[in-house]
Amino acid sequence: MFKLNKRGSILANSLSLIVVGIALIIGIVVVAQVWSSIPSLTGAANTTAQNIFNTTLQAYSLMTVSLIVMAAAAIIAVLLALTGPR
Repeated sequence: MFKLNKRGSILANSLSLIVVGIALIIGIVVVAQVWSSIPSLTGAANTTAQNIFNTTLQAYSLMTVSLIVMAAAAIIAVLLALTGPR
């Protein structure tokens, strides 16, 4: 393994924030496309499909919290790199 310096660590954190954001957007688009391609269901099958879709959307909404946490970590990393010992 290689060791990252402060700038490399900040860059890796920033890139991971971008990658997770893009993956989140792609995941939401995929879920929407799959949901729209499911034929009309009735009874228990419809209830199950609706529950799965709602749970998936709730999970994606919670993922936005992780993006906020990662952004806060990136800001803290930048501040520590700028104000730390040289």
